[in-house]
Amino acid sequence: SELKIAVFDVCGTLYEVNTTFDFLDFYLKENRKYVLLRKVSQSLPGKVGWHVVSRLVKVDLLRLLVTRFLKKQSYTDLDEAAREYVYEKLETKRQFEVIDLIAKYRDEGFSIVLMSGSYNFIVKHVCARFKADDYSASELEMDHSSCTGRYKFDQLLSKREILLEKYPEITELNVVSDNLNDLHLMEMANNGYAICNKAKQERFWRSKDLANVTVMKRYA
Repeated sequence: SELKIAVFDVCGTLYEVNTTFDFLDFYLKENRKYVLLRKVSQSLPGKVGWHVVSRLVKVDLLRLLVTRFLKKQSYTDLDEAAREYVYEKLETKRQFEVIDLIAKYRDEGFSIVLMSGSYNFIVKHVCARFKADDYSASELEMDHSSCTGRYKFDQLLSKREILLEKYPEITELNVVSDNLNDLHLMEMANNGYAICNKAKQERFWRSKDLANVTVMKRYA
């Protein structure tokens, strides 16, 4: 029997923002240390500094550091805040051309699977919001019912392996993503849409010259 799957990335693809940082900005807006860290990290020297360090150690250090601010937060609180965030704040950040692709693939008999490096308690609600069939995302470590501020499992760079492990019988795969790290997933797809929110992304995908990938430009 056929197993047709359409994989959608979330951050920068379904929505025009990085939902990890955007959610934290929403959830921790009263936390002065967090707000200060974000101000510094978004300044030009901050951006350059984080970029250089992250390239050296091959991890997104800022992402690990901001996650520490969730230490001692209860899963229930995070889950409730994520629901509010998805259904209220994120509604204005949707990318409609991508949402049209969800409808198109669903009509063509594909199962819709969201794969994201964002927190699972956010992606869970995004999955419900778009009535997707399945999702997989990064998990935070829990100590009883509260967060330790660390990742238990970070999906950022291992989507291809996770997909093949979960669905070894795929007969047709389509992939929609803006994430350059999803190259291996795109290469494997029957059809792909590379969502380009910046010129840098467009240059990357055009340089790969993949016959199966349509470049979708979303910037002026």
